Order: sequence, then C-alpha cells, then structure tokens
Amino acid sequence: MTPASLPIENDEGVAIGRLVPITQSTLSDKTAIQALTDWRNQNADCFFTQFTATPERTERWIRAALLGREDQKLFLIYHGDQLVGHFGFKELTGETALLDNAMLGVRCGYPKIMVKAGRALLLWLFDEVGVTTVFGAVFADNVPALMMNKEIGFRTTGKVLLKRESTVDGASWVEAAEGGDKKCYKIEMTRADLK
Repeated sequence: MTPASLPIENDEGVAIGRLVPITQSTLSDKTAIQALTDWRNQNADCFFTQFTATPERTERWIRAALLGREDQKLFLIYHGDQLVGHFGFKELTGETALLDNAMLGVRCGYPKIMVKAGRALLLWLFDEVGVTTVFGAVFADNVPALMMNKEIGFRTTGKVLLKRESTVDGASWVEAAEGGDKKCYKIEMTRADLK
C-alpha cells in the first residue's frame, strides 16, 4: 500500500520536505503536469528514451504507467509547499526494484534534497515494501546523478556500451554488444548499503 506521503528528513531527523505519490488527483494539478513536462524536456539527454514531452503526453503516461499499478510509482518532491522534483521506481517485484526518474527540477533551500529524497524512498522500499535489492543505470557522463547515487549508497557494478536507436517519435539508448556511442554505469544497493 502506497502511503499518502513519505517524510524527507535531514541528518538530524528534522523534516525538510516530503515525497507525494502521483495519483488520480495529480491529473487535475496543471502546475505539476506542466512542471513534469518542462523538466523532462529540459533534461532529455539524461533519459534512456528521448522525445518531446507535452502536457497531454505527460497525462497519458501517468494514466498508462502509474495509475492503478503497484510495480511502478513516481513521487513528487516538495520542499515546503514548493514542488522541486521527482523520484521513482519501476519493475518492482517481490525482491527487487529499478530506480527510475530521479530529477531535480528546481533548486531549493536544501542543496541535498535529492539525496535525502532518494534515501527516504529507498528506506520505504526496503523496510516497508520488503525489497532486498534496488538496481539502476546512469549515463557515464551524468556526473551529478552518479555523485548523488554514490552519496545515497549505490555501488557501481559494471559499465555497459549503448547505441542510439531511432524510434517513431524520438530515440532510445539500448545496450550494444560492441562499439556503441555512449556508456552507462549499472548500479545497485541493498539495505546494508544505504547511508
């Protein structure tokens, strides 16, 4: 059962924000829909699938990929009343999950809010959902994401070559047996790794 929100705390245990899961009511929050759309377009080069986002497409994705599903969730990150980013997971099984969609859209008064939001989400996955391992993949040239994940406690488990494949409305980065145009790091963590 997904909670109504998860607290984001600093090192002293003081609440600095909250993670709020996207729900049906998010579809009527035009500010949030526009923010998700804008952030996706502004950071398109950080995603493994690339396309031009629109508010309509964002709404369709929420309906198709998030609503009514327990294996994929996206949480909005709030610092006070300000929406500043999002963090999620997908491919949730009984024991594993794939970290997904970590994005700081707006800088706020707490510079490490993404680290603390990631920690809060992972604590919930490990302690409440019962996940034993969380995996991820990050482009090798996405230094801020690599540093954030390392600070949370992720370990690098390998490097993978990628090639860019065109799609009907954009492109996707997929694993390449040889050659490749880009690299990504595979990362993972267990509860014991969480800092």
